[in-house]
Amino acid sequence: MILEFFDDFIVYHDLGKTNPAFQKLKMKNENPKFSKADGETTHSKQSFYMLKDKYKDFILNYKDENIRETVCVFYYLLSNVLNHHGHLKDGFDDKYLNKDSDKLDKKFCNAEKRVNFDIELFIFIKLHFSLLIASDFYATSEYMNDIKIDDLGVFDKDKKEKIYSKFREFYSSLKPRSDIDSLRSEIFKNTSETLYDNLDKNIFYLEAPTGSGKTLTSLNLALNLLNLNSNLNKIFYVFPFNTLISQSKSIFETIFGDEFDISIINSITPPKFSTENEQENSESNYDKTYINRVFYNHPFILTSHVALFKTLFGISKEENYGLFSLANSVIILDEIQSYRSNLWEFMALFFDSFAKHLNIKFIIMSATLPKISNLLKNSDDKWCDLLPNSNYFQNTLFKDRVKADFSLLNIGKNDLFDSIVGKITESKKDKILVEFIKKPSAREFYNFIRFKFDDYDIFELSGDDNKLYQKKVIAKLKGSNTKAILVATQVIEAGVDIDMDIGFKDIATFESEEQFMGRINRSALKPGSLAYFFDYDDASAIYKQDSRIKFSLKDNELKKCLIDKNFIPYYDKLLKELKSENSRVNSGFNNIRENFQDDIGNLNFIQISKNMQLINDDRIRIFLPFKIDVSSFDMSEYGNIEHFMDGDFLDGKKIWEAIICLNEVKEYGKRKIEALSLNSLADIFCFNILSSEAKKLPNVKIEYGYVYIEDYDGLIDEESKLDRTALAKKYKNEDLIL
Repeated sequence: MILEFFDDFIVYHDLGKTNPAFQKLKMKNENPKFSKADGETTHSKQSFYMLKDKYKDFILNYKDENIRETVCVFYYLLSNVLNHHGHLKDGFDDKYLNKDSDKLDKKFCNAEKRVNFDIELFIFIKLHFSLLIASDFYATSEYMNDIKIDDLGVFDKDKKEKIYSKFREFYSSLKPRSDIDSLRSEIFKNTSETLYDNLDKNIFYLEAPTGSGKTLTSLNLALNLLNLNSNLNKIFYVFPFNTLISQSKSIFETIFGDEFDISIINSITPPKFSTENEQENSESNYDKTYINRVFYNHPFILTSHVALFKTLFGISKEENYGLFSLANSVIILDEIQSYRSNLWEFMALFFDSFAKHLNIKFIIMSATLPKISNLLKNSDDKWCDLLPNSNYFQNTLFKDRVKADFSLLNIGKNDLFDSIVGKITESKKDKILVEFIKKPSAREFYNFIRFKFDDYDIFELSGDDNKLYQKKVIAKLKGSNTKAILVATQVIEAGVDIDMDIGFKDIATFESEEQFMGRINRSALKPGSLAYFFDYDDASAIYKQDSRIKFSLKDNELKKCLIDKNFIPYYDKLLKELKSENSRVNSGFNNIRENFQDDIGNLNFIQISKNMQLINDDRIRIFLPFKIDVSSFDMSEYGNIEHFMDGDFLDGKKIWEAIICLNEVKEYGKRKIEALSLNSLADIFCFNILSSEAKKLPNVKIEYGYVYIEDYDGLIDEESKLDRTALAKKYKNEDLIL
């Protein structure tokens, strides 16, 4: 019966449009029978009452031991009808109930107090909301704009065979050129064999050393899962940072060419324009492009952790449009340890349930991979380690390719910069990496050394740098004859494709240290590669409530874990700490875990969405309308940008004017797609500052999601970077440096 409600409320969610007032005033229906109609024109509320009345007598007379649960689910599903032009709301809104005179409403109120639900209902109601609003959108697009979507972007049997064959052809062409290549092949083979033996599992751990070929290995696993399961039909490859998305897209294009639809869906990459039918008008193509993007109508999608988590846990319509498309998919999650550890237990809980109820296969991979399923009481043994009891980390090619050196940990701040310069000079290496955990410190050291090494190119890379500059620096570092020093923040960790000779790092979390070492001697062909660790900034100011900050390289046991590449002792301690943290009383009489379970059981969608936000940093983007020379960059991914150019320069002022003009675009699909395209260009001119500080800025406006600073004189340096010190001086606010 519940499934009947599920279907009916989707099919008849607009039943309230038969409301005479709606027909006359909204639809301009001139039928004489509506001529005297008056009153409310809302249709969602009318649909709710009409659907409730349709089933009222049936439910009141229904005899079943689970009647309380049935009544509650009935109302929660009806809540989606009420909210389908808004967003998911917590539980059910009492203002639509008449507990005194309506027997069914009274029955629901009594039942709700006595029933305890779990995560299955959370997923069930969220899936229903996704399908309902998707149906509404598709139906409206077809009825109003004559746009019919026949291709939902899935791998059918033929496409599965073709992409798998293409991948095997590419992989077979790779010939081992070194011992490390042979190890990569062994890992590739062993993970495939483990997968075949565990096809009943839903979630797979791929923990392998940096440089062991996880990208190709994970792709092979995903394609195998597609081919071995007729009911799987999509791949989502999910990254922690947008830089890695662009980098990986290039790898996949090398493998597959343009034969398959591999799409990037994130905040800074322009949408791929739908041109399947050149005869269709441009407005129709805009609409189709938008529809295919928000509903994930592509078989192979590269996206970010933030985008995926918005789909899984967000409450807005746009965040929920694509949820149903995650069903029957393979999701590769890269570097989940990138986010705060107090989320891991709840991530594991949700991954476990989403996998089970939406038929999703997760591949979770990293060189530093916590077994987050150990935080669950019962994961139904549906998690599989693809390399159980392996000793690849201890293989000399991985273990000894970079030696950890802790001699700088005891050097004070006043002497540290000189000590690093001395080590660089001693090393006589060509490619040097220096990482700080705070942007001001990285800038301070960059300014300290930029004129000390005449025979080196010296670069600075941080989260302030746009995608163009990042690509330029990485390309330069890949040059075989390059002598360079890169001063960076943590943006270079977790998969960025650079191969340095030695490195220096400010200590943070244990995972961060290992990821950093993965940027050094990736090829395992450089003798004498070292990673020096120092203690400059207070990491707790960055990681705040993250339990990992309690464990650092100041501890000799952690040093040993890093040297031996044996992470088990560290993760045993950390997971124990996380269990303890979530068991502590947070407020009132409940602990964190109990509060979270209560939110799930009470369908507190808004609170869960807040709890599961990956980035809680309250920041806003400032837009500086400067000009940047793009003559040396490949700008093809941005489409036709001639109208934003001034000679060789991309003009931020022209892009800002185009953003303002978006309000004049009446067609919904065109406005949304042009906004996404402009956002990708705007990213070149944007920098993040704390929202609280943005509100204090005099004579600037916050509009269109940006803080627009027209007078940027002196704020942008020769590399098109924001000079945060100059910004702080301009507005007499030191907090703008952060």
